[in-house]
Amino acid sequence: MALFIAVAVIYLLLSIYFIAIFWKIFKKAGKSGWLSLIPIYNGYVFFKINSLPGWWVILLTIWSIFRNLFLFIIGVHHMPPSLQIVLSFGWEILPLWYFVAMETARNFGKSRLFGIGLFLLAPVFYGILAFGRAVYGQAHKGRFEYPGRILMTIFNRELQSYFTTPLAYVFLIVFLVASAHYTFVVRHFFEIRQADMTAFFMNLPLLFILIVPATSMRLWAEERKVGSIELLFTLPVKVTQAVLGKFFAAWLFLAIALTLTFPMIITVCYLGEPDVGPIVTGYLGSFLMAGGYLAIGCFFSAISKNQVIAFVLSVVACAILGYSDAPSSQKILNDFFGSILVGGIRFVSQFAQFSVRGHFESMLRGVLEFRDITYFLLLIVGWIAACTFILYNRKTS
Repeated sequence: MALFIAVAVIYLLLSIYFIAIFWKIFKKAGKSGWLSLIPIYNGYVFFKINSLPGWWVILLTIWSIFRNLFLFIIGVHHMPPSLQIVLSFGWEILPLWYFVAMETARNFGKSRLFGIGLFLLAPVFYGILAFGRAVYGQAHKGRFEYPGRILMTIFNRELQSYFTTPLAYVFLIVFLVASAHYTFVVRHFFEIRQADMTAFFMNLPLLFILIVPATSMRLWAEERKVGSIELLFTLPVKVTQAVLGKFFAAWLFLAIALTLTFPMIITVCYLGEPDVGPIVTGYLGSFLMAGGYLAIGCFFSAISKNQVIAFVLSVVACAILGYSDAPSSQKILNDFFGSILVGGIRFVSQFAQFSVRGHFESMLRGVLEFRDITYFLLLIVGWIAACTFILYNRKTS
C-alpha cells in the first residue's frame, strides 16, 4: 500500500510539473496556456507550434489505445515489473520523439545539442526551455539541419497524400472486408472451434500479393508520369532519403491497415484463451512480410512510368517469391530450370528456401528465429538498394 501511494504521489507531481512546462511553452508560442490542460488537443497544439502535422496526434492516440489494449489482453500486469516497464515504454515511437525534440529546438532558437538534450533528458531540458529565456521563432544560425529532417519531410508528404483522397479509405475497407471474409467464411473460423488467429494469418500471404503492390505502384510511377521526379531530384535531396521517406510512409500505411484488424484479437480472446506468442510473432511477421513485398513494389514502380505495369510486375514477382515452395510452383520451375545445378544441388530446390510464405509460417509458431528475421530484413534492404540504384542512375544520366 505504501508503494502504491508513493508511486501515485510521484505521478501526480510529474503531471503538475509537465502541465506547468507546457503552459509556459504555449504562452511563449502565443497560445493560451490553459490549452495544455486538454488531453490529446494539447498534443495537437504542441505539434502545430513546431510545424509538425497535427494529424500525427490522431495516429498516436489510435496506436496508444491499440497498444494498451493489446498489453492488457496478453496480461502484462501479471508479468514481472521489469518486463512491464520494457513492454510499456513505447520504444517503437522513439524516432518520432527525436524529430519532435529537434523541431522544438529549431523553433525556439536552440542548438542541435540542445535538441539532443530534449530527446534524451526531456524533463530537464523542456523545463529549461519553458522557464529559461528561449524565444519562440528565434532562428539559431539560420535554423540548423539535423540527420533525417529531409527524410521526415518526404515521409510526411507521402503519408499525408494517402489520406487526402478517398483511395486510401477504400483500400483499408477492402483489406478489412477481404481479411474478414477469408477468415470467417472461407476458412470457417467458428466451425474449427480453435481460439487462435491461424485462420487470419494464413490468408495474409495471398492478400498481400494483391494489396501491397496496389499500394506501391504509385510511389515512383506517378512521379515519373507527371514529371515531378525531375523536380524532386533538382532539390538538395539525396536519392536514398527520397526512397526511404516514401518507403517508410507506405510501410506505416500498411501497418495502420494491420492495426485496424485488432477486433480479431478481441474476438479470439472473448471465445477462449489463446496462446499470446503466436499472435505477437504473427503480427510481427505480417509487418515484415508487408515490408518485403513493398520493397519489391518500390523497385518495379521505379522502372516503369505506368502504374498498371508496375502493379502487374510486382504481383508476379511477389507471387513467385511468396509461393516458390508450393508444389505447383516447384513443378513449373522444374520444367524451366530443372537441369540447373547450384553447388551440386538443383536450383529449384535451392530457390524454394527463399519462399516468403515459408518464413512467415515459421513465425506463426510463436518462436522468433534469427534466420526468419534476417531473411525479411535482407529482402527489404536488397530490393530498396536496387530501387535506389535505378533512381540514382536516372538522376545522374
